[in-house]
Amino acid sequence: MKIFHLLSVTAILIILTACQALHEKNVSDDFDRGSKEYIHKVRWHELEDVPLYFVSDPLRDDFKKRVVAARDVQISDYRVKERECRPREGKAEVTVEWDYYIPPSIKLKTVEDPQKWQYFENEEKRGWMLMTLFPEFK
Repeated sequence: MKIFHLLSVTAILIILTACQALHEKNVSDDFDRGSKEYIHKVRWHELEDVPLYFVSDPLRDDFKKRVVAARDVQISDYRVKERECRPREGKAEVTVEWDYYIPPSIKLKTVEDPQKWQYFENEEKRGWMLMTLFPEFK
């Protein structure tokens, strides 16, 4: 009987560990998809819905102001310099370099965009939200 209980407890621990690992993988995969989608939207100047889906509530108004200020910016290229996701902590960081110009100038400039992301999982939100402002393109 003791062996049965020991095997049952072991099986439960294995299942719980597997569930935690699967949850972390899903959270990490969600981050990869979300951060790539955000980068795509910035790259192709599809910014109208970015504050709604990617930006945390406290930053939303300031983020929108920066998006409006960057309305004439043309992104020519970007590089993801660093990407780190820590699903257990619900935190992630991405550093992107944006190459851009502001017409009528054709002078190419570069701005570094250090992004901090936070994972939310509650009754109001579930997913990754950007915790830093849109970069300033000067």
